[in-house]
Amino acid sequence: MSSPAVGTLILPKIHSAEDLDFVSQAIKESGRNTPLNIVPSIESAKGLWNLGGISGWKAKDAYNNGSMGKLSALLVSLSVLLSSLVRIAYFIR
Repeated sequence: MSSPAVGTLILPKIHSAEDLDFVSQAIKESGRNTPLNIVPSIESAKGLWNLGGISGWKAKDAYNNGSMGKLSALLVSLSVLLSSLVRIAYFIR
């Protein structure tokens, strides 16, 4: 992550804002000195349930250290998400 050639991280299977906090901390600890865009991929019912927190996420200490990462987009994997929802519906019956 310390290479300035990397400008964006696409993160699979993000379930909550806490997942993004973990990644943000790793970016901070890497010593990176240029901003990094973070694109979480929502691939589960849990991720969909927590979409509000994920979409509103901001890096802790973002104003003191802009290199930790910022949310630049969201991806939603419909095939994995629908599969997860179907399994939940099956168990609810």
